Amino acid sequence: MKAGGGSGSQVGSTMSGTQSSTNSFGNIFGRGRGGAAMNAIQNSGPGEYGRNKGISAGNAGGSNMEESIEFGTINGRTKQQSDPSLSGDEAAVSSAMAQLRKQGVVIVAHGSRGKPKTVRLQLTEESITWRTETRRKNASGQNKEIKLGKLHSVALNNIMYVDVGKQTTALRRHENSSVPESLCFSLLTKEGSLDLEANSPRERDALVGSFSLVLDDVHAKNWRDIYRASNEMPSSFDEYDEENGVGVQR
Repeated sequence: MKAGGGSGSQVGSTMSGTQSSTNSFGNIFGRGRGGAAMNAIQNSGPGEYGRNKGISAGNAGGSNMEESIEFGTINGRTKQQSDPSLSGDEAAVSSAMAQLRKQGVVIVAHGSRGKPKTVRLQLTEESITWRTETRRKNASGQNKEIKLGKLHSVALNNIMYVDVGKQTTALRRHENSSVPESLCFSLLTKEGSLDLEANSPRERDALVGSFSLVLDDVHAKNWRDIYRASNEMPSSFDEYDEENGVGVQR
């Protein structure tokens, strides 16, 4: 099984709707393993973290602090409070990490066949877990209840690489042509790819930053050195099409 990004760029892009900052994540986090992960956004070459030359801070020059970070959800908005002492980029990653570890992130998962599915993605000490969430409606068309699918997981040490954009077969499908590349990223594992569509470019970049830090902690070697074709990797979500038979309504 191949794990890596071929023509794709590894974790990183620009924050949507924000101005560029001269501060890189490396300057924010320092020069440790986590700092190296974030610094790679600004300093990497083609096929590595940041083909679009880095995630910019939420405010020009990175001088202002954000007291809260808001991420959109499938059914409304979820407001994540973050430390006002943090810069925009650091606060965004901190909020995303906290949400992943607590209630999880509601996000759209794509397979190489079938309809996209709404899943709740969560981060534990040893793995990433996900399960489908299907909202059923009553006769009047109102949401009645949420049907939860079977819980699935992949061990963190089996996640080899993070691809940013629409680099995999699942995300490059004709049916996904209208999905903005700025919302997409993939977690490449030993078994296949987890192909995801965030709710906003800002959320996508914050999640990418969070997973890059996780991989830095998990892998002894620099996972960014892995550089193999990911466009033919099977989607890990394909086997779950039959689970609910219901996709995301667009």
